[in-house]
Amino acid sequence: AAMGKLKAKIQFYNSMASMYEVGLPLSKALRQRHSWPIRRPALEMAEEMEMDGTTFSEQMRKYPWLFSKLECQLVRAGEETGHLDRVFKSIASWFELQRKLRGQIIADMIYPIMLFHFAAVMIPLISFLTGQATLPGVFLRIICFLAPPYFLLALLIASKFLKAYLDFEIPSAVSKALLFIPVFGTLARKLDYARFFNVYSLAIESGMPMRNSVRLGADACRSSFMRRMFLDTAARIEMEGCSFTEAFFSFIFPGDKDSPAIAI
Repeated sequence: AAMGKLKAKIQFYNSMASMYEVGLPLSKALRQRHSWPIRRPALEMAEEMEMDGTTFSEQMRKYPWLFSKLECQLVRAGEETGHLDRVFKSIASWFELQRKLRGQIIADMIYPIMLFHFAAVMIPLISFLTGQATLPGVFLRIICFLAPPYFLLALLIASKFLKAYLDFEIPSAVSKALLFIPVFGTLARKLDYARFFNVYSLAIESGMPMRNSVRLGADACRSSFMRRMFLDTAARIEMEGCSFTEAFFSFIFPGDKDSPAIAI
């Protein structure tokens, strides 16, 4: 379902960019046959825009389950600067990146997951076949072997649910500790860096001031520690008027200070 929604958004923003470029009014562009789950909200937004003269970004805010804060702010910036076509294409590119990242992560995880489950079953089973364990002991060892990753998965799902419905967020100290976990922490940091810098570049291209672009990029981070790191960067830019690199280097994650990305 998530991948289907991403595909629908990619198609939606690409078609909106094409229709805007040829001069079609936004309300008429919204009335075209867009994919589910955008089609019905798009028709409702078109009617509201024609009736009361509201902007597209104002209508988008009425559908928080469909349009994120990022999308609303980028579209608003495009409306103010007259670069909506560029913004639509940039958002489509952003969702295309998200779709590729998810697909790559899923593809990369299939083999390790299968190998892990195979080992979780076969190692205790070999002990049983060699007479070193009883059948109840085998089941107990399999459960103990599989329980930790499933427990962590349940915690992750629960944290997303709490964040979405109860405005709950993992404390920054806990979030930072998770980033030190081998493999998982490195992957989480890289994904958040990718999210931040893609959103940051989209915001800069749409005409947003640097500090606002940094804050918007920070909102795209999943880790509360990474988000706080970029928000502190934006605050220093605003207070001291320094460059992004100077401000960011003061807060960057300890293990990333020697990264070639800083030089770039």
